[in-house]
Amino acid sequence: MVSATMIAFSSALALMLQDKVTWIAAPLVIATSIPVCLFGLLQFPLLVELVKSTYGRSIFHQQNDRLIH
Repeated sequence: MVSATMIAFSSALALMLQDKVTWIAAPLVIATSIPVCLFGLLQFPLLVELVKSTYGRSIFHQQNDRLIH
C-alpha cells in the first residue's frame, strides 16, 4: 500500500516538474522519503515477530536437538 502510494507520488512529481522547477525536486524527494523510511523501520520488528511466530518453534510441537524422535 505504501509502495504504491510512493510510486504514484513520484510519477506525478516527475510529470509535473519535468522541465519547470528542477531545483525543488531533490529536497522534495528527500523530505518525502523520511516518513517512508520511518515506516519501514517501525514495521520491521513486526515482520520479524510474524516470521518467528509462523516459521519458528511452535507451542504444540516442541522441537529438540535429537535427530531420531
